[in-house]
Amino acid sequence: MSDFYPIDRLNQADIRKLALVASRTDNCVIITNAQGLIEWVNDGFARITGYHLDEVVGSNPGMKLQGPKTDPRSREVMRGGVRSGSGFKAEVLNYRKDGSEFWVSMQVQPVKDESGKIVQFIGIGTDISERKRQELALRESEDRFRNIVNTAQEGIWLIDADARTTYVNQRMADMLGYRVEEMLSKTIFDFMDAEAVVIAERHMERRRSGIAENHDFRLLRRDGTNLWTMMATNPVIGDSGTFVGALALVTDVTERRAAEATLAASLAEIELILATIPTALIGIDRSERVIRWNNEAERIFGIPRPQVMGKHLCDCGLPLDCGALASAVTACMA
Repeated sequence: MSDFYPIDRLNQADIRKLALVASRTDNCVIITNAQGLIEWVNDGFARITGYHLDEVVGSNPGMKLQGPKTDPRSREVMRGGVRSGSGFKAEVLNYRKDGSEFWVSMQVQPVKDESGKIVQFIGIGTDISERKRQELALRESEDRFRNIVNTAQEGIWLIDADARTTYVNQRMADMLGYRVEEMLSKTIFDFMDAEAVVIAERHMERRRSGIAENHDFRLLRRDGTNLWTMMATNPVIGDSGTFVGALALVTDVTERRAAEATLAASLAEIELILATIPTALIGIDRSERVIRWNNEAERIFGIPRPQVMGKHLCDCGLPLDCGALASAVTACMA
């Protein structure tokens, strides 16, 4: 309404015109005296609050409509706006006549006479209960999501198109030894050495091309130690179809990598022993095909390893009783 009327300069004739319009709007309209006591309300007020004019005339709107859950800060804004004569704009939790809650967006402005003296206040309110319910549902959904991601055993890492961190969960921060807020706005490259940066830049190009993939990747913890991870990474595409960032689910596989390295070293040591023992060592599989032929076997039989690998042992030119060999293999398998 105030978009069409200069409310602070309305005269009584304007007020009557405004009242006529207000009587036909779904918004609630309140006119009070200079002390803030209700002189008139429209039908919209009755529909929203359940109170009719004869039930509220002469009363303070706040005393009539506000209740135990009304924010004290909102109350003070409204009281201050009336006391100072400046008016106010506020979103307020109110109570209907039947005790049910509703939210209203209220704008109140003073009405002055020709001398500039405040003679009335006019308030226009819009029921925003549905919007508030939606906002509450969204906050609850966000809280549930936040609880899920912050208690997840996997790290969650979201970056923008420039590889800057826009979100990490607590698990991701803990894995790297940082606080969540310390990681925000830093690039992913800040958490790796020069060798890993080269690899990560190639990965970023693949994300920009829309490619999702899983891969092992090495990061640096805050203390400088390696953090080996398995990353499930996906590009994030905006509404316009452009690349806006990437999302990674990050699993700490440092212990697995350490175990693999230990196993590989042990296998390498065993291979060295088997290759250098002073006895011919020939290994065959269930089909009696050669899978191992050590250095001593090469020396004794004069046959290089590449010539026999994968062949049936009886086809390797050795002086063997193949029938006895087959019986021995069968017995061994049993």
